[in-house]
Amino acid sequence: MLFIQLNNKDWFKYTLLQLLFVKVIIEDYIEKRYLIPFNISREQVNDATHHDDVKRTIKYGNCTIILFLKKFGRYYLLVDGRWDSSSFSLKISNVFIIDEQLIKGLSLENPLAILVQFANEFGYEIRIGNQSGKFIQDAEIEIPYREDMGDIEKAIMDNILISYNGSSKPRPYLGDMLTNFNRHGGKLHIDFALVYFISVDKYDQYLKRNNLP
Repeated sequence: MLFIQLNNKDWFKYTLLQLLFVKVIIEDYIEKRYLIPFNISREQVNDATHHDDVKRTIKYGNCTIILFLKKFGRYYLLVDGRWDSSSFSLKISNVFIIDEQLIKGLSLENPLAILVQFANEFGYEIRIGNQSGKFIQDAEIEIPYREDMGDIEKAIMDNILISYNGSSKPRPYLGDMLTNFNRHGGKLHIDFALVYFISVDKYDQYLKRNNLP
């Protein structure tokens, strides 16, 4: 399953989303992982989603992802939100601080390209099936299906190889991925999109080195 990034001509279909935002949902674990350690406030995230400089919408199956870019002084916030049409709310998935130097030469009109650049700079190497890189836009695999396989999410993660800078020991990361899976006889077919895992250590060092935020 491929994801679709909507262009400006298609954006009018989603302009009502901004009008219908009743609330921005930042769950506690998102705040603890993405906001508090990097001195990002809930107010900034709300500002970025309601008064963005740029927004882009990506459709993946039934999922609507909205990427927001908002400048705060010397840096930008890149916010990834998931639109829930049933509750007219936006659930925050991740938030990153990005400075102007990192995205020099990139169009600010394309937050997805900025996310890819960010992942290439600070992400771990990933392999899924025959696809590899620090940002995998789409990939698919098939694995044997067993009635007793239990947690499918664990089975999915077991088939993603992450290189921790030459170490086999897992390191802390921030990241995301979209998955869709279907059973076909004795096989489980899994589609992946927008897969990346950011090194917390490299990201933190980058912020401290540039005195951000």
